[in-house]
Amino acid sequence: GQTVVLEINAILSLVVPDGAHRTYPWIRQKIFLNGDRYRKRRRYIERVYGRKVRKYRYHFRITRDRGAFASFYDKLYVPYITSRYVGRAWLRSAMELRSAVKSGFLLQVYKDDRWVSGGVCRLKDAEIVTYAFGLAPDYSYHLHRGALSAFYYFVVKWAKDHGITTIDLRRCRPDTNDGVYRHKHRWGAEPVMDIWNPAVIWIFAGKGSRMPAAMLNHLVWDGQRFADLRSQTE
Repeated sequence: GQTVVLEINAILSLVVPDGAHRTYPWIRQKIFLNGDRYRKRRRYIERVYGRKVRKYRYHFRITRDRGAFASFYDKLYVPYITSRYVGRAWLRSAMELRSAVKSGFLLQVYKDDRWVSGGVCRLKDAEIVTYAFGLAPDYSYHLHRGALSAFYYFVVKWAKDHGITTIDLRRCRPDTNDGVYRHKHRWGAEPVMDIWNPAVIWIFAGKGSRMPAAMLNHLVWDGQRFADLRSQTE
């Protein structure tokens, strides 16, 4: 038997035969501050990320100031994302991010009086949605000192202080080996359905076939939650 992967428009999924594993091009990852996964990660978060926040005495400010946003977009967001994803950067427009700030905020991370990182967050119902982040140069220097992870650390703190229990870290690929997925997982984020997927991916494992090793870390939907394909085929 062979393994067959079929990507099909979601509307046509009714014609797909039974017995296939269902997944999607994209999933979302959310931190549920009252959830078991986050509670199990809290000590790790404090030991790894919180330690650097305290060591380098980072602090944060919340603002909706237009000038601060313009500086963030031009000096932290665009240069960092362009440098980080050379040739692959997909930049959000200033208008889109400014709209998010109006209904949310810009979180600025400071080392003493120097602005070193930050990000745009939208408030949506009872959630914080992280939209974009940026970093001041020298990038390697600040990444090593945890300046960017401090942004996530302070988003969580702000959420707790304001009674918000869900933080949407947005999209990633449904693969537990994906770097973006793993980074968000370290913060206690859980994989959840992304309702904006126009397509569904179906994985058929032929009788007696061996699933390619590279696919076993792929997340599939079991009807209630996402689980890696390995756990569904063993």
